[in-house]
Amino acid sequence: MNKESIVLGSGDLYCTEFEGTNAEMPTNEELETEENRLGHIKGGAEIEYAPSFYEAKDDMGKVSKVIITEEEATMKSGIMTWCGTTLKKLCQTARVTEDAEKKKRTVKPIWNLWTS
Repeated sequence: MNKESIVLGSGDLYCTEFEGTNAEMPTNEELETEENRLGHIKGGAEIEYAPSFYEAKDDMGKVSKVIITEEEATMKSGIMTWCGTTLKKLCQTARVTEDAEKKKRTVKPIWNLWTS
């Protein structure tokens, strides 16, 4: 796999779901909201992007097409403070409940949605 590293500095980390390849990328103003903030980073972060390719060629070597067959993105972070509802954004089945009276937040990932 070819890897490309992108080094980021310290600051805030934001995340939102991106739907579709033809959708317009959100602007900084749309993305950088409190609702989308995952946490604050100290010590920087790094994202590694590693696509895998398949190249199809004809028998004469005149025509070829390259397609991406797999993509892997890994993020490594320095010290980060997490917003308590972050897991709900990262895990589709996660559940977050809050008790304002007790000032307590409970986060539960649900790995299996099916019951017998």
